[in-house]
Amino acid sequence: MDSTSHSERAVTVRAHYFDGLSSRARAVRLGVREAHPGQGRGPVLEVWLNEEGPGAAEERLLRSEAARDIEFSESMCHGPNLLRFSDGAFVEIREGADGERIRAALAQRSWRVAAASALGAVAFLVSGYLYGLLWLSGGIAPQVPEPAARSLGDAVLRSLQESGLLAASRLTPERQEEIRQALRRIDPGGLVHRLEFRGWRIGPNAFAMPCGMIIVTDDLAKLAEGNEAGLQGVLAHELGHVEPHHGMQMLIRASILGGFSAWLFGDISGLLAAGSAAVLSAHYSREQEREADARALALMRRKGLPPERFADLLEQLACGSKACAPGELER
Repeated sequence: MDSTSHSERAVTVRAHYFDGLSSRARAVRLGVREAHPGQGRGPVLEVWLNEEGPGAAEERLLRSEAARDIEFSESMCHGPNLLRFSDGAFVEIREGADGERIRAALAQRSWRVAAASALGAVAFLVSGYLYGLLWLSGGIAPQVPEPAARSLGDAVLRSLQESGLLAASRLTPERQEEIRQALRRIDPGGLVHRLEFRGWRIGPNAFAMPCGMIIVTDDLAKLAEGNEAGLQGVLAHELGHVEPHHGMQMLIRASILGGFSAWLFGDISGLLAAGSAAVLSAHYSREQEREADARALALMRRKGLPPERFADLLEQLACGSKACAPGELER
């Protein structure tokens, strides 16, 4: 019988086996292979015994042990390398080079298993975030009591202001009231419980807070002057995030990830900062952005607002605080 087909070993060395009960040395051959299904993970050392002496055709598997259960003792003063088993038996490898070959084979295969395990863990975490965390936050967000959501939104807003990311608005009271009236015309039911105006050094923007609050920056209000329908389109888009609780979902995800990080690294100081950063960066999923766009366009059609005015303002936002030159957006 060909023993190589059973051991699948790439490294084979000669050694002597001691059962730990007597001083009898038995000539053996060692091989290293990957574990078969059902044997766990990691490399396996096989000990093959040839009762008829070297060169005989018949061999039998004396024992196989997972590398994690073997103690490797390096040679001292040119002595033999020893592989010790948990039951007291051991293998003696008299050639130092052979011992290094076996050790290298075990280490190399261990690294392969470790790399595969690491990749598997990364894949699990990524899939958990993409599917599990999104599903979990989508189920929790609508259940958050309104007073708690508003309190949380106020805390996040304070954090953004204290960090210097947001500043007090310099819009005139008249301009602020114009925008509030524009919002009331598309949100008569008061889905947005609060409209705030703030200065923001990054430029024109509007974003929905987790609590049903919308923040409009001064630069956006100035950019939209003369294009109320376009501004209502932007507000309708943010309404499209408010109604399905996209902001709260995002904050819940950030809090879960921040809590996991705090548990892992022992630092809880960044939890609120993480939530604030999540709101500011507003990395909604593509599906959520498509949903908000669809809601905005449907609302504009119901209210008789021209969607092309919304597109005009979006084009200006894409180009910056100034209107684009003809064709500039396409270049």
